Amino acid sequence: MPRFQTQSIGATFCLLLTVCSVRLSPAATYYVDATHGRDAASGTSPQAAWRHLSAVERLAQARGLKPGDSVLLKSGERWREQFDLSDIHGRQGAPIRIASYGTGDYPTIDAADLATGWTRVQGDIYQTPAVEAVYKVFVDGDDRPVAALQPVVNGLADWTMGKQYVLGDQVQANGKTFTALRTPMDPKHLNPADWYRVNSAAVQTDGMTNLLQTAGSFWYDARSKRLLVRLADGSNPASHSIQITTRRYGVHLQGSSNVVVDGLRIVHPAKAGIAAVVADTPLSDAAQDNQFNTIQNSILWNVADTTSDFSMALNTGGEGGIYISPGSGPGRGSLQGWTIQNNAIGIVDSARYLTYERDGILVAGTTGASIKNNYVSTANALGISVVSERGVACSTPAVVGNYLTNNDGNIRISGCAQASVDSNTIEYSYGYGVQVGGNSNAPVVTRNVIHHIERLGQENAYNGFDCNGGAPGGTLSENNIAAVWGAEATFEVGCGHWTIERNIFDSSSNMKGGGLTLYIRRDSPQLQFRNNTYHLNAGTNRQFNFGAGEPGAQTFHDFAWWQQTVEQSAQSGPQANALVMRRAAVPAKTPAAQNYLRVAPPVNWEP
Repeated sequence: MPRFQTQSIGATFCLLLTVCSVRLSPAATYYVDATHGRDAASGTSPQAAWRHLSAVERLAQARGLKPGDSVLLKSGERWREQFDLSDIHGRQGAPIRIASYGTGDYPTIDAADLATGWTRVQGDIYQTPAVEAVYKVFVDGDDRPVAALQPVVNGLADWTMGKQYVLGDQVQANGKTFTALRTPMDPKHLNPADWYRVNSAAVQTDGMTNLLQTAGSFWYDARSKRLLVRLADGSNPASHSIQITTRRYGVHLQGSSNVVVDGLRIVHPAKAGIAAVVADTPLSDAAQDNQFNTIQNSILWNVADTTSDFSMALNTGGEGGIYISPGSGPGRGSLQGWTIQNNAIGIVDSARYLTYERDGILVAGTTGASIKNNYVSTANALGISVVSERGVACSTPAVVGNYLTNNDGNIRISGCAQASVDSNTIEYSYGYGVQVGGNSNAPVVTRNVIHHIERLGQENAYNGFDCNGGAPGGTLSENNIAAVWGAEATFEVGCGHWTIERNIFDSSSNMKGGGLTLYIRRDSPQLQFRNNTYHLNAGTNRQFNFGAGEPGAQTFHDFAWWQQTVEQSAQSGPQANALVMRRAAVPAKTPAAQNYLRVAPPVNWEP
């Protein structure tokens, strides 16, 4: 009888709480030790740790990871694996955590293997067998970011239908040049999943000739399954530690929700360091969730490559340090609850020009995403992009407190309603400081410090703040912008109805001759300027281009005209805050940023 009464009372209590269907169990913690672990162990203590990340994957595939569980990687260890975590789900208040345990350096997920067994082919060209496709090659880059060797292609003239091509082949079709992304491929079509369109108009020569002509390069010969390298100094690669990237991602979160990735180091992936996407193949509703995730306190470097990550599985082309995407399948809605904070994003291994395919952080199709306090220095790519994607809307992102330097383009908002870009520091970099456009209604850009923005080559996007392509009804307030290449701020097509107030615009040290301060097209009506402070180049009377695009009109004006005609409250003040004009001694204080800066090469900013 007592036993029956206890069960009855418990059942009544459960009914009162309406949680009978939820079986409450203690959260589990799983440990992974790359040196001393055993995959046959239980994984539930440091003494019984697993060895490989694949052991965690098997648990996840069996639905063994539950809300509140933790997977801890041993500090100071390295896993040469891709960590695939598909369709795992914590819940709010009880996320699944991927973090570390023990003392020492960050645990490292490395998408590269070590290459040995080198033999000389001819001259200073060496080879080694390589069964898996090789996307990137590094010299002595295990514990520090280094420049990847330049990949060369195997030029084969015109594309021929029905011919079997392999990874690295380059062809021409209809006056356009394409490089093969993988092996095998559809021999009858030039599909985007198989071929990457390159900027160069002419097909290059064969792989061996390209290698002979290019010091510091490699060629993966997919037909003979061998890797050939020519080091920059002509030395034998056997005298170095050679890392070869054979994996696309570091961590792949596909259709997972309420997951926290905390305190990992991820290096050398061919595409994204952390890719969080939803495949276009049919999945359960739970697998399409991909929301309420956090990536924090992590370090990523030597991510991405010179081609895109377009694949039929993802139907999207983004890559870089951290890449978030809802995919583009039918009925996809915006992702919610994403937080990316306190990370350090280093070198992106792309060609050095402004491209919208590779970013330090790329967040697509989200609602309310928070991107804050990250250090971003990609050297070759965009810093932070927050965008809509293929019909999936983006709204109310907050890009706050980030530090960006040595990027080609820094913060981009495209197709996002009511974005907030606040209190970021962008210095000693390239391209634009902050760009909004792509039908981004009512953005708010406040309290940012932007200075020393140069351009690369003949690129055109090189202003402090740039509004273009539709971003009406915004606010630009309390920003400090100085020493850029073009203009401190531009309002171009579709950027009307802005309020611009209490900013400091310092064009006295602009790098392009003339000291242009503001560029405003006639396509952007009803701009309200109030209480801004200007420090101008005394050697020019053309600081304000107002009404650009009006045929035959004189649109360049001096400060006296500006103050009398447009902004009566304008002030001609002292030079911008002294902090703007010198480089920050400690650009970011998060542990991830400090750890990265201890091993990162010094930034080579060229004014």
